[in-house]
Amino acid sequence: MWTKVSIAALVISLAGGAFYYMNDEGLKAETSLLTKTTGERDSLESEFNQKDEERADYVAKNGVLTSDIKAIEEKKVELTDSNDDLLASNKTIEADLTTKKTTLDELKTKSKDMENVNAIAARITALDLENEQLAMEISTEEKKNEALTAQSNQIQANNDALAQLKKDQDARLSPPNLKTSVSRVIDDFGLVVVHGGANDHGIVPGSRLAIMRGKDKIAEVTVNAVEGNVSTASVIHSSITAGETIHPGDTVVSVRPE
Repeated sequence: MWTKVSIAALVISLAGGAFYYMNDEGLKAETSLLTKTTGERDSLESEFNQKDEERADYVAKNGVLTSDIKAIEEKKVELTDSNDDLLASNKTIEADLTTKKTTLDELKTKSKDMENVNAIAARITALDLENEQLAMEISTEEKKNEALTAQSNQIQANNDALAQLKKDQDARLSPPNLKTSVSRVIDDFGLVVVHGGANDHGIVPGSRLAIMRGKDKIAEVTVNAVEGNVSTASVIHSSITAGETIHPGDTVVSVRPE
């Protein structure tokens, strides 16, 4: 009996396995078909979207072309009207030209006894050309003279500046337009170091300089050593404003006689 039961169980098990295998294969086939169908649907949808974009682009371009065509037609009408005006004006000019030509022919007929008129006109033209050439030469000479005058004035200005510089140096005066600043203060020796020297600011040894803070003069110094781009000066203690001390960055200007 148990043998029959075992055989029956085995048969049922094999039948179930076969049924499961058939269902699984069918499911795989349906899944594959679904995937293929989904892919085709996505492809069609992408193609549809592309065609829709192409249609929208075509509509936009068509609108632009329609606008351009309308503008060209309007320009054509405008040019046609302008051409009509030009034709009318041309007819008027032709009529005027015909009248003037007739008048010229009459003048030529009347001037047969004045054969030397052309020669006189040619001579006048030649004289006009000579006058223009002379005028150009005169203009060139005037420009040269102006350049020489400007050069002479510049030389005179330079000479005057050099003379004034020599005069200032003899009088121990730094330039009137001097404006620089204090670089360093050496309190122990009563000295200040000034930005600028003989080369860049024209500071003169022995000249007096004013130390300014804003619009107020707080002290005066006497230049005792000058190099190319730096100078040192001694503080005139009697000139220091009460309660003030010289600081780096204070403005330095020239002291000039009134």
